[in-house]
Amino acid sequence: MNKMKFNNIFYLTGLIFFAIVTFHCQSTEKLNRKNISYIYSNDPTALFPQFKVYHHHPDSSRIYIFLESSRLLFQKLPNDTLYKAFLTFHLANNSKNIQKYDTLVKKLQITLPDINENQMIVTWIDLPCKSGELKEINLLIIDEKRNNPYWHYLLLDKSGNGNEQYFLLKDSMNNFITNNYAPSSLLTKVKIYSFFYDKIYVKYFIDDVPPALPPFIYETPQIKLKKIYTDSIRLTNHEADIIIQNHRGLIGFSNQTTDNNGLFIYSGYETFPKPSQINDMIYPIRYISSMKEFEKIQNAANPKEEFDNFWLKITGSYARSSELIKKYFTRVEQANLFFTSYTEGWKTDRGIIYVVFGPPSLIYKNNLTERWLYGQENNALSFSFDFKAKPNSPFANDYYLIRDADYKSLWYRIVEGWRTGQLYLP
Repeated sequence: MNKMKFNNIFYLTGLIFFAIVTFHCQSTEKLNRKNISYIYSNDPTALFPQFKVYHHHPDSSRIYIFLESSRLLFQKLPNDTLYKAFLTFHLANNSKNIQKYDTLVKKLQITLPDINENQMIVTWIDLPCKSGELKEINLLIIDEKRNNPYWHYLLLDKSGNGNEQYFLLKDSMNNFITNNYAPSSLLTKVKIYSFFYDKIYVKYFIDDVPPALPPFIYETPQIKLKKIYTDSIRLTNHEADIIIQNHRGLIGFSNQTTDNNGLFIYSGYETFPKPSQINDMIYPIRYISSMKEFEKIQNAANPKEEFDNFWLKITGSYARSSELIKKYFTRVEQANLFFTSYTEGWKTDRGIIYVVFGPPSLIYKNNLTERWLYGQENNALSFSFDFKAKPNSPFANDYYLIRDADYKSLWYRIVEGWRTGQLYLP
């Protein structure tokens, strides 16, 4: 494990005072030096496509790509009746030099009669991939009108282990389920596809996973999912309709009765990933509250009143309280959106860092590692976190933080910024 060396530095931004701790990461691991921080940002001009790999044939795999039309730049010439946007899809020809993307695999022209109504655009790319193969894919999508690029890293895993890429889900309206989560109301009935299996098991798990611990604590709780029910389904012509129980927690679709493979979907509350009910808003403040404060809110006769008092005590102002609550729970929502896997995204290692510290300035990534940097690179005031994909995890979005005791000072000072209402909110 790489050790991080810190020097405490006090940093003043306007009227806001909090400490930033700097360290230099001496990792020898080679990461792609392309900043992709936009993947966890709210930039309205970023493409933010979603991806789903599906093994639809013994010798080929399909990459489904889903894009919102509102994120594309459409133009309409004087003599045209339709709005047009153009996308190109490239494969990097060398994973160590991601700037080379001269392998053009697809061009796409999108036409719409009206651009005021957001639509989900679905396209796909079929790539050779034989049974037993593992292929690393570096995909670049460019909105040609805006010259707006989006990098994504995919691993085509056809090693025969029954992972999530062997299954495809649609809802009752025949729409792709593109995320690994959904409100429970959208999961009452699904259609599942699997080219390789004619019988699958549907498994239901309770989410009693505790929130992630602060980054300076080495202890990482072992995740043990509690399965409460299993059903078996036969597929006809590679597909089947499934009635899903009303369930809050994890749902797994697998070709085996064991729990370490398959496609997993997190079934959340009705507004998931956005918390809107007080019961769903109490738990995330555990990161910035004391145990006494947290239990007082949780056990109060009127939890909403006690919740409001907690934020008012921090700020001394209703306006500032409203501002902080909005910022905090926007981050909780984004953490759910980006990091949900076996549990809600805010509970994960990346979730706790995202909620407390916010989106990073820089992200370098490969298929196994994400490095988040806050501040300017090589600046004495900057700091970073490294996350690793958990080996042999059945969850594709499962990463753990490289923890270090030297994060302690940094953590408490940023939390203190929240607790005094003096945190800078960009």
